[in-house]
Amino acid sequence: MQDHRGPRWLPGGHLQTIWPALVARRLRRSDPRYRRERWTTPDDDFIDVDWLDVAAAGEHPLLVLFHGLEGSSRSHYALAFAQAAHARGWRYAVPHFRGCSGELNRAPRAYHSGDYEEVGWILSRMREVHRGPIVAIGVSLGGNALFRWAEEAGEAARRAVCAVAAVCAPLDLASGGRAIGRGFNRQVYTRLFLRTMKPKALAKLAQHPGLFDRERLLAAHDLYAFDDVFTAPVHGFRDADDYWDRASAKPHLGCIRIPALALNARNELIDVSAAGLNLWSTHSGGGYDIFGATSGSSPIVSGVAALVVWTSFYTVPSDSVAVVQRFGRYLENVAPGLQFKLPLGIDVATIVPVKRQLKQEFGFTTPGARDPYQGARTREGKQETQMVTGDLNAALVEWVVQYRISDPVKFLFEVREPSETLRYVSESVMREVVGDRTVDEVITIGRQEIETEALTKMQALSTKYAMGISIDQVQLKNINPPEPVQESFNEVNQAQQEKEKLINEARRDYNKVIPLAEGEKDQRIREADGYRLKRINEAEGDVARFSALLAEYSKAPEVTRRRIYLETLQDVMAGVRSKIIVDEKTRSILPLLNLDSRGFAPQKEDRP
Repeated sequence: MQDHRGPRWLPGGHLQTIWPALVARRLRRSDPRYRRERWTTPDDDFIDVDWLDVAAAGEHPLLVLFHGLEGSSRSHYALAFAQAAHARGWRYAVPHFRGCSGELNRAPRAYHSGDYEEVGWILSRMREVHRGPIVAIGVSLGGNALFRWAEEAGEAARRAVCAVAAVCAPLDLASGGRAIGRGFNRQVYTRLFLRTMKPKALAKLAQHPGLFDRERLLAAHDLYAFDDVFTAPVHGFRDADDYWDRASAKPHLGCIRIPALALNARNELIDVSAAGLNLWSTHSGGGYDIFGATSGSSPIVSGVAALVVWTSFYTVPSDSVAVVQRFGRYLENVAPGLQFKLPLGIDVATIVPVKRQLKQEFGFTTPGARDPYQGARTREGKQETQMVTGDLNAALVEWVVQYRISDPVKFLFEVREPSETLRYVSESVMREVVGDRTVDEVITIGRQEIETEALTKMQALSTKYAMGISIDQVQLKNINPPEPVQESFNEVNQAQQEKEKLINEARRDYNKVIPLAEGEKDQRIREADGYRLKRINEAEGDVARFSALLAEYSKAPEVTRRRIYLETLQDVMAGVRSKIIVDEKTRSILPLLNLDSRGFAPQKEDRP
């Protein structure tokens, strides 16, 4: 292994790094079928573990792989380790760092190079579920994190694993970070990492507002700036320098007490004086060999290698696909991401924005538009809007066509200049649709109908011509009469608007007065009905009372007469303030009355 040399046809660390990631994995016949488990972490978050089991787990060894920066169980090196483990009859597990399994984790944190506590918790869980020996390997970031755990655990690490290994691990984060932030590395590898790291960080900010400074993150163009604004503060480090210093495994290698192996390219210089650590240093290779030049390369070979690298790799944006031609013949469609093609013009990749909504504007052009077919040419801008209506009037029609590229192969090869052809199709259809209507319909009430019919006819023609285009929307903008009659037309419109205004005001007053009168009428009717019912009920009650009294009177007239008398006298006497009872035989009562007291004194008349 230590005598490994890269193939002569693949010189330099860049090619040896990118080739297995983008090309060699395509030569693999089939990928393993993982079994996924979700483990709940001590902080009530989760990680996903992908397993590759054997027929009888028993005492078979277990290989645990900690992936690298933005890696997963589908990374090319993870698939290669899976094949090797399967060939030896070993169990195989890939625990994903938080946010790397395809689903955003819940806690306000992610993962980092010095996350030895997470590694230790994962390995302790592995020991709980597996009885046989366990070997742990870390690649790149995972290798540094694994070594940091071994350093912190010391002798206790033996209870979890038999041995650890780090492959292409940046054990000195500061030197590795500086190297990947310069030159070709910055343009290719840094941009590749940040393309997925930034969206994950922004999703985490949406999940936990205020977690970090969004504007600083968007301005970050290398890993140092990203770590300084996100990784370091989110995970308890002062800044990027503090994070790189405390998370690096290199200063503490002497603390490892279990068998350990570090596998790096020879020009990745680290201090291996620590006891118990073996270093296998290949003559050349990928991984962090990209941070230096391959020894022994002549300037010519280096120049050719640089040219080959420059023309072999390209990036497909997330909203596009690349249509690859080999010697001019269509080969395949390539998904977004960093991709490989045969260099020196053998393969040609054309980027086609299939997920982006494109538009063409007629009669006007949005300032700053980059698509040359989005707006009209200067001389044709007025002509394409001049249309004749069905009643032989003229109108200036402006509209927008929004579309997507549904079939990139047809878009590129079936029709010459498909975007320009779409402009001609759109103008022809719009003239036809406008020519079937009067000028009043075009300007006022027929806009929606025109948009719908134009959309249908444009899509039919696009399908007929095999343009590979899907029309999403046709939207009318400004529709005006020609300039010589525009003033008169505006006066007519103002008169119509004034008419509509007066009609609306009359309807408003009508709707205000009539319902009020109707309400008052209903109220009066209900009050009259209520009074009528009241009088009827009172009369019926009186009749019932007198009828009952008459029936009782008929039964015992004398008793009833006396009772009525007494009840009446009781009602009358209750209102008298003073009562004087006089014997009927008394002849003179004047001396007995004190007319000046108890309210019997005569009232004095007020005189003017």
